Amino acid sequence: MFVNITRVAFAAFFVALSAAPGATAPVPAERAKAEKEQAVLAAKLQGEWRGGPCEGRLAFRADGTYEWRDVGPVANVSSGKWAIRGDARAPVLVWKCTQADDEELVGKTVEVPLVRVDEALLVFKCAELPEPRRFERLKN
Repeated sequence: MFVNITRVAFAAFFVALSAAPGATAPVPAERAKAEKEQAVLAAKLQGEWRGGPCEGRLAFRADGTYEWRDVGPVANVSSGKWAIRGDARAPVLVWKCTQADDEELVGKTVEVPLVRVDEALLVFKCAELPEPRRFERLKN
């Protein structure tokens, strides 16, 4: 009987401790590091970029939206949400199109590996192209 009461009391104490307000599980160090790296990379990505012929101009905003103008020979425009996932060794740019001149793009999510992002250059791989796409930062 004493053992059962002890078990019940211990279980109740454990449940109460686990459900205490403000108690949260610690974030693993690797996850915290990856989130910090993603934030730094996202900050570098924000701004306006100009690509080569028919690649247009990209704008990444701090609120997580993007706009891609003057794409292709008919100067298409698309816009939506963007985010960074992965870690610093293999970051991925994820964008989801919410509006576009080309209706087939609306609702699609595309993930492209980032090759380089710095003060002057943005380079990412596209599955359908043999060479990475290159964009130069526009000066304000």
